[in-house]
Amino acid sequence: MAGLAGGSTDCANTLVGLCELFNIQKNDEELYEICNKLGSDISFFINTKLALCTNRGEIVNPIDINYEPIDILLVKPKVGLSTKNVYSIYKWDKTDKFYKINNLINSLENHNLELLENNIFNDLENCSLQLSSELNDLYKKYKELELKPHVSGSGPSIFFINPSIDEITLIKSLLSNDDFITKTRII
Repeated sequence: MAGLAGGSTDCANTLVGLCELFNIQKNDEELYEICNKLGSDISFFINTKLALCTNRGEIVNPIDINYEPIDILLVKPKVGLSTKNVYSIYKWDKTDKFYKINNLINSLENHNLELLENNIFNDLENCSLQLSSELNDLYKKYKELELKPHVSGSGPSIFFINPSIDEITLIKSLLSNDDFITKTRII
C-alpha cells in the first residue's frame, strides 16, 4: 500500500522463481501472457528495463536509449492507500499525453532534468490526494515550500527528482517519526 508496485514486483519474481525451480522454460512473451492474467502491471517486472507500458500497463514496449542515473528522494508517509480504492474514483479525462511521453523520453536521452520534471504525470495523483487528507496536507506543504512533489502510482509515496541538500532538509522537516524516507539512484 505504498504505490511502488511491491505486489507486482513480488508476483513477477515469484513467477520467474517458480519457472526456475521447476525447470520450466518460458520466454518473456509467454511470461507476459501469464502476468496479464494475474494483474495489470506485472509484465514490466519480468524484464525490468526502461519501457513504456500502455493500455492497463500490461503492454510493455522497451525503450532502448542511453540515459544517466537520476537521484530520487522517496517519502513513504505512514498512511496507506488501497489501489482498488484509488482506481474506484479515477475518471479518465481523455487527454492525450503522447507529447508528455515524448518529452519524457527526450529528457532522459539528454539528461534534461527540467524537461523531465515538467512532463512527469500520474493520472492517479489527484485520486490519491482526494482519498487521504494526511497525504494531501503533506503534498500541499511541499508545494507551498516551492518543492516539486510527485505521487508514485496509486500513492501514498511521494518522490522528488534530484533534490538538493537544502531541499532534503526541508522535506525531512515535515515528516513524522512514523514516515519513511530514503534516497536512491534510478539507473
